[in-house]
Amino acid sequence: MLSPLVWTILCGVGVALVSLSGAVTLIVGERVLRSLLLPLVALSAGTLIGSALFNMLPAVEEKLGQARAAHAWMAVGFVLFFAFEQLVHWHHSKQGSADHHHPMTLLVLLGDGLHKLVGGLAVGAAFSVSPAVGLTTFVAEVAHEIPHELGDFGALVHGGLTPARALLWNFLSALPFLLGGLAATWIATAVQISLAPLLAVAAGNFFYLGAVDLLPELNRRSPIGARIGHVFCFLLGLCGIFALSFWLPDRH
Repeated sequence: MLSPLVWTILCGVGVALVSLSGAVTLIVGERVLRSLLLPLVALSAGTLIGSALFNMLPAVEEKLGQARAAHAWMAVGFVLFFAFEQLVHWHHSKQGSADHHHPMTLLVLLGDGLHKLVGGLAVGAAFSVSPAVGLTTFVAEVAHEIPHELGDFGALVHGGLTPARALLWNFLSALPFLLGGLAATWIATAVQISLAPLLAVAAGNFFYLGAVDLLPELNRRSPIGARIGHVFCFLLGLCGIFALSFWLPDRH
């Protein structure tokens, strides 16, 4: 059985590799990419919401011994990330509508790095509960990162970076994930503080990302067949995490 530290390092390497998935945009055509992006967003929303509801929150309830406290911490996480996003949008609006490419790329990289740090904290906290919770949380994180990285890569290239530099900076912005995971693992082992509240806050983040940031992206005008496909992909992510929580039942 691998230790939480080893699991966290392996997941950090996995997320770093996923950060290079933006290179796919150089291979496939724009038309193919657009046809894949929204189904991937729907799948990502399903895995994030499913992980929060079927995996992370039940684990926190089990650790804390009371559902109300777990739900309260999850609500704290939801509100924190809502407030953070409002601050980011306010800062972005202050920049005006001028076409400043370099500030835009910097904002993308800083936002991505912070998101990865939070994801690493979430996965590290999940592995401190059990390998099963950690792996399911990691699966949801990866499912979210793939469409996210495709969008970030396009934004960085549009912002003036060469494709090679965009890949390099995307890779570097993924390193905070490992930093967050190692920090959470150290707190859980060396300081011996329960990370259940942190995991619940991360569940609030996952739920917010899925319900507020991703699902509204699917409300654009599209044919009825595409909309049915989006619902199917969302259910696939949701049910996939639900099934995974049964296949990996080990919680300590």
